[in-house]
Amino acid sequence: MLDNKLLKHPGLGLKLLLPIELERLIDRESHEFHQRARLDKQNLIRSLEWTGQSLFDVAAARVAACAAEGRSPKLEGLFDSSIDERRLVDAFAGLRVPRHLFKFMYRLFTQHCNAHRDEQPVWQISGATFESVLAMYRRDQAALDRGEGAG
Repeated sequence: MLDNKLLKHPGLGLKLLLPIELERLIDRESHEFHQRARLDKQNLIRSLEWTGQSLFDVAAARVAACAAEGRSPKLEGLFDSSIDERRLVDAFAGLRVPRHLFKFMYRLFTQHCNAHRDEQPVWQISGATFESVLAMYRRDQAALDRGEGAG
């Protein structure tokens, strides 16, 4: 795909945001492929990583978009007092991209909801739940980075 004539057309520029799994395939290619594809001239960026603050802003915007009009909670309000904004920003920084952020948030909300009954709801996620789900997600993320897990 990277050796396609369309990509070499004069005056045409494309940005392709491809899955990280392709990186392993590219690394296995021959020297001849790398010479033809000229990845060094194509501004190949191995990974686009977001800051913790930008991921916090994305998560806060998602919470606001899901809320009823005029009743948008703050993101940090979903957590008990042991988890402040600084802790969320630091945790989100380790997740690197929105895809991982939202996979983590899904696991976190699912774990929290499964731990409580409808008759006795708990509206804030505890620090223990947050830290345990984060540790498990980071373990899975590290395995995926090593090529050992499933995306």
